[in-house]
Amino acid sequence: MIRAVIGETADVRETGLPLPLRKTPHKPPALPLKAKEATQYQIKSYLSPLHLTLLTLKNVFSLFKSSPHIRSTAYFSPGDDCLNAILAFIGAATSSLKICVFTISDDRITQAILAAHRKGISVQVLTDNEKLFDKGSDIRQLAKAGLQVKVDHTANHMHHKFALADQRHVLTGSYNWTRSAALYNHENVLVSSEPQVVADYSREFQRLWQEMSFFKDVAGQTPRT
Repeated sequence: MIRAVIGETADVRETGLPLPLRKTPHKPPALPLKAKEATQYQIKSYLSPLHLTLLTLKNVFSLFKSSPHIRSTAYFSPGDDCLNAILAFIGAATSSLKICVFTISDDRITQAILAAHRKGISVQVLTDNEKLFDKGSDIRQLAKAGLQVKVDHTANHMHHKFALADQRHVLTGSYNWTRSAALYNHENVLVSSEPQVVADYSREFQRLWQEMSFFKDVAGQTPRT
């Protein structure tokens, strides 16, 4: 979130990324709260969707290379911030991806996962059987492409939404990996490289991986509408 315009840059305190803006003749005085909020809205309205997307991608990639003092970054929807964070997270992985989500139906995310698989990155997917054969579900596509996919067939839901990259970074939050989450829902994503948090999520993934069974497509099964 952009806080204030100072000189030729906007100070982005959450990310530390300076954004070039039009030059101001002098440093403005402190603004009242409502004036600050109006300024934030006006500044963000000047940034193109492509500019905002590039900022999100740069922010996630910088987290992967960050110092020990920079651990976590949060993103929110509606809008593309959460989606772009997920795409950047997947794209930044170099050795492994462990994905644990209720469902995947956003083909943009699916294509990023498949691209990682084609690069030789080890990809494991855990998901729930509730949405497995819904129209738009991409789980079967991932399994057919050769990814390791396991499914929860219990009476309860596997309702997690998190992923691990290279056993060093975790992405988590309320955001379902669907288009409606980006377009309509109020959701959040958190990307963290905090070692203890990553270790906790890694243990949970391994526990579920041991409990669940590999996906087996059902001959003649048609997607539900």
